[in-house]
Amino acid sequence: MRIGWSVPAEVDFSRRMIVAVCLGMRRTGGFGIRFISAKEEEGRFFVRYEEVHPAPGSFVIQALTAPCALKAVPRSEQTALFELRIPGMAGPGALRRFDPDR
Repeated sequence: MRIGWSVPAEVDFSRRMIVAVCLGMRRTGGFGIRFISAKEEEGRFFVRYEEVHPAPGSFVIQALTAPCALKAVPRSEQTALFELRIPGMAGPGALRRFDPDR
């Protein structure tokens, strides 16, 4: 995981689109987002990601943060469906689905 800002490459919006995942406010630093995949399945466009948490006992900044990540992915006309993968879990309970149509 890379923390901080980088200059984005030029995006060809005829072939790609940008997705964003924001975690909301956290009480310390050390949180982030790791994208797993972004692809069409079952007539929907799935964006799968996981939250990155600071390791127990690690030294992190004591300040409010709001982790957010943007990623260029293959363009799709399908509605995006976001799935949060829960680390350490397997099976259907390992994914939390966020459907903008509901």
